[in-house]
Amino acid sequence: MIVLFDLDNTLIDTQRIKQEVFYASAISFGLSEAEAKDIYQSVRNIDGKVILSPQNFAVKLSVRVGESSDVIEAKMYEKLKQIGKNLCISGAIELLHGVQKEKLDMYIMTLGVHSWQKEKIQYAGLDMFFPKEKRILPALDLSEENAKTIALENFFGKKIYEEESILFNDKPEETAKILEAYPRMNAFVRWDTNDERFSKKDFEKFETIFGNRFIFSESLFELQAQFEDFLQK
Repeated sequence: MIVLFDLDNTLIDTQRIKQEVFYASAISFGLSEAEAKDIYQSVRNIDGKVILSPQNFAVKLSVRVGESSDVIEAKMYEKLKQIGKNLCISGAIELLHGVQKEKLDMYIMTLGVHSWQKEKIQYAGLDMFFPKEKRILPALDLSEENAKTIALENFFGKKIYEEESILFNDKPEETAKILEAYPRMNAFVRWDTNDERFSKKDFEKFETIFGNRFIFSESLFELQAQFEDFLQK
């Protein structure tokens, strides 16, 4: 069985990175949180492709406040190091150990600038679970809408259609599209209540459509319990 993990907002607290690394950097130069969010959104993606990284954010902020982008970037990484191992969401390490104990084939699939995604894996201490050969990094020229679906087929080939698989993710619509593409896949989806992009109704919609193939909860501990029940069926 293939078990896939998303990174952002599934295993690590990406909302905290936004607030304490990206937004805080802009605010430290006298910008408002609204202005910080605008800069963040302006470098999050271009033409549907994810381009966010501390480097790109620092360059944009540098133009706005007149400080060297190298100085801004260094401060951002210093803050990232400070919060480091505390980036993991409650229950994430327990979940990974639980799946590892079952000797299942574990992978992490994370969309975005490859160097930045690798850094987050390292700072959060997740590299012990996901060495380089267990990381699926969708090509940067793919649109955010279908990048993960394409990446899975490119990485696994026919295996992703033929073998039973599990996806741990946080985005309801993205999860639904992946489930539609791969009928032997089941999903356990974390609802991050701090993520303003989604409401409970977004998750309930796909729970209705996919039934037991789409299970969601605010708690990774609950999702782990549901996953363990699934393995015993």
